[in-house]
Amino acid sequence: MKLSAAFFIASVAADCYDGNNGGCSHFCDSGVCSCPACWTLDSDSMTCIIETGRASVTCSTTGSEVRVDKCVFPGVADTGLSLADPTCTAIEDPLDNTKWLLQSGSVDGCGATMAYSAPDFTFSNTLAAAAGEVNGIITDRPVSVDFSCLYEGETSVSSAIKVDNPAVVTSFDINDVQSTAVPLAFNMDFYTANDYATVADLSTISTAVGNPIYGELTPVSAIPGTDFVTTYCSVTDGSSTLEVLNVCPNAIVDFQFGFSGQSDAAAIQFQFNSFLFPNATSGTYTMSCDVKVCESADSSCLAGC
Repeated sequence: MKLSAAFFIASVAADCYDGNNGGCSHFCDSGVCSCPACWTLDSDSMTCIIETGRASVTCSTTGSEVRVDKCVFPGVADTGLSLADPTCTAIEDPLDNTKWLLQSGSVDGCGATMAYSAPDFTFSNTLAAAAGEVNGIITDRPVSVDFSCLYEGETSVSSAIKVDNPAVVTSFDINDVQSTAVPLAFNMDFYTANDYATVADLSTISTAVGNPIYGELTPVSAIPGTDFVTTYCSVTDGSSTLEVLNVCPNAIVDFQFGFSGQSDAAAIQFQFNSFLFPNATSGTYTMSCDVKVCESADSSCLAGC
């Protein structure tokens, strides 16, 4: 005799058949949650998270990178693994062919969203994986994992002439919280004239006392919706220091800002007259400026002289 029964999986309101997978993020069996290989249960015993050491986030002044073991997303091709912007897909890590590598290219790249809590900026993104497929059979559901990078909105840039700030890097497990903010990076360049067209290498070319020095501050990565301001600059020979800007310009050296003024989204240009410290006949000086990044509409944050 042949017996048959019709049933609807979603209509059984108990444990794993309650229509919500028993509250489990991945697998549910007899009311017990479990995870696929390379994942582990979180402290709530219901949510699967990537095993420690399987995925890491690197935040730097040039953006974010995610490295993840291929076992975390079995059956997912490189094009099936992306950041929030689906065009930012994975490549095989050149340093380790057992891992995928995803790179944002800039701090706000690949669909990152910005949140501001003075003085820091947080750029959040998502690692998204398509459904895993093996031999034409879908074996794993689509998964997304959120992560973020924290950037310090106040920093200092210095140069004797063009010395780009090295990239500051911090790496952490994708399940952890970034412990140290990465300062947003800026360049300081000097120019031969007030058209700011030709860079001057003042480490090899001297200028006479009283001649104007033309400088420019620019962000390594401009962030939409933000401006930056400088309220303090100093010049030192290592033993003596002169503040050429302390909220307001120092009139002794005729410090003044270019067309952008004291704050801008793309560049702050300035000039001042060269000088020597007392009893010096020549000198090699280093200039430093403090820079603060603000939301463009935050006039109090961007306040200058």
